[in-house]
Amino acid sequence: MRCYAFRDISKGKEELFVDHAINVTKCAIDAQDALFRVGDSRALFTKASRILKVSINTVKEFVIIATLLHDMGKVSTELQKPCFDRGVCTSFKDHDVVSAHFLLTMGLDLGYISRDIRLEELFTAMVLGASLEAKDDFRQALAYMVIVVFPVLLHNYAIVSSKKYSLLYRPATAEVKVFEACCNDVKALASYLKSHGITSVASYLEKVADEKKLKLMPFDPYTVLKTSAHALEIPTLVEAFIGLLNFCDGRIASTHRG
Repeated sequence: MRCYAFRDISKGKEELFVDHAINVTKCAIDAQDALFRVGDSRALFTKASRILKVSINTVKEFVIIATLLHDMGKVSTELQKPCFDRGVCTSFKDHDVVSAHFLLTMGLDLGYISRDIRLEELFTAMVLGASLEAKDDFRQALAYMVIVVFPVLLHNYAIVSSKKYSLLYRPATAEVKVFEACCNDVKALASYLKSHGITSVASYLEKVADEKKLKLMPFDPYTVLKTSAHALEIPTLVEAFIGLLNFCDGRIASTHRG
């Protein structure tokens, strides 16, 4: 048994979860890969570094985390079972929501987001920008929300749209059981992260594979979403990272799914 990002045996099409995740990440961090076929990803990373006031290495690390783990919700037992029971798993209901909640939980557990920082303060900063007096840990947390959590939450949408406002953002449970066949794939993602020096996330994923569960923390992103249509720098930056993820996600998927 394997862990799938897509499978339709009637059409002879399938894509393994681990292959999709790693290939999307390689696409996003390849400096020669054109963003929207116009500029390149370095321009986006540099702009994000300037606006968010974090290092370009932090931006790159967060892009790797977001792209590699954007489909983590797909490893759930409930969503993987149709791949084998029916030989078809072409859509994975709410996997983007589960993935984003998992990444928020991981960000808090690993200190990317200090537990001293209220999420409401981060949401306000995403709309209005961080104050000039904001400390480094707040800027790091804001960058994590902008580059990781929100792009993953919205990565099935080209732009933040009103359609998404009406969807349920809270997962039904506080944790999701990981499908047995996906555990080795999760460990493979951990190994990939180690090769990029992102060891804390690698260790976290190894624990996920050992415990066979994703921990989820609920949050309500409506404060950001209802105002993000305005031409403000940070919401625009969120959409740019959604665009990068969608560009690479679609490019890799089309190769295997037709």
